[in-house]
Amino acid sequence: MSKSIVFIILMIFFVGLCFAQYFPAGITTEYFGLEITPSADLDLVPGININHPVMMQLPHHEYLIEPVVIGLAGEGLVDIEIGLNLIYPFVCGYYGSEWHRAEPYTLLPMDDFVLSGVDFEAGSDVILLLSRNDPLLDFHLSSFTADYIEGETPRIELSWTTEFETGLSSFKIFHGLTNDLEQAVYIHQEEATNTEAQHTYTYDILYPMTGYTHYIWLRIVDHLNQGSFWGPVSVVVGTPYVPQNGVSGVFPNPNSGEFWCVYEVKDSTRVSILLLDCNNNVVKEIAHQLEVGEGGHLQRVRVPELPDGLYRLYYWFEQAEGNFYAYGDVLIDRNR
Repeated sequence: MSKSIVFIILMIFFVGLCFAQYFPAGITTEYFGLEITPSADLDLVPGININHPVMMQLPHHEYLIEPVVIGLAGEGLVDIEIGLNLIYPFVCGYYGSEWHRAEPYTLLPMDDFVLSGVDFEAGSDVILLLSRNDPLLDFHLSSFTADYIEGETPRIELSWTTEFETGLSSFKIFHGLTNDLEQAVYIHQEEATNTEAQHTYTYDILYPMTGYTHYIWLRIVDHLNQGSFWGPVSVVVGTPYVPQNGVSGVFPNPNSGEFWCVYEVKDSTRVSILLLDCNNNVVKEIAHQLEVGEGGHLQRVRVPELPDGLYRLYYWFEQAEGNFYAYGDVLIDRNR
């Protein structure tokens, strides 16, 4: 047999390997741990991967988590079913020069994924893409503002504008009185519109605490409750409050042997609090040189062992500008 004939046979063999039928019609084929069932015969196309030009154009190409990219070849319109899996909950297909989402494309899929009517005659590569996060998520946030409005119903007016948005589930609002996201509290969720046109969202925080700077963060969330934070924006509500040194007594008073000490300091300090009986004997050391920051503080006290009666609290505050002292009374009365 001549060398040319052997070469031709080998070429036919390797081409056959490259374009062999991988996904027969109506038969479930396992590939990358996925169960794929097409309605017509499909072949695997080599060379299509995460670096394909179509993939590189995805808005979040660099942030895809463990994507699976499969190039396919076939004829006509084909339905492709991918067995239910929770590892790759986002499934989409590229054909006809655009991306198409499989159904379902939701938070928690409860059924198999289906791409209906995949058009293999549309004149572009057909690509199946699976990912742990949403590959089609895209948005442009052009503004995010907060304004304080005085009046009969004082409020902080929040406003944010997207120029376009795709693949979003919602926007979550977090609010705090310090510029510390870890201390912020989630207060509201606004459903996304996923419109290609400019859209402005608004939300009002009613009766905000006066005398403080309020910080607000916006979290952009996809259908798996994943997302990123924007902000904060901040707004001063009323005249800024300046902490003062002082004691506000206790509550409840009278009580049944459990109460709270309430005090405020205008600078970082060390606090010592003693509980004295009617003869000025120390019956409990509530705090000993406790380090606290500026602002208001609560100190919980439990004294179930003490008999009913009138007691005195002695406070001692150590500050750089000078120490100060305060007294307060507390009545334990379990018969009230």
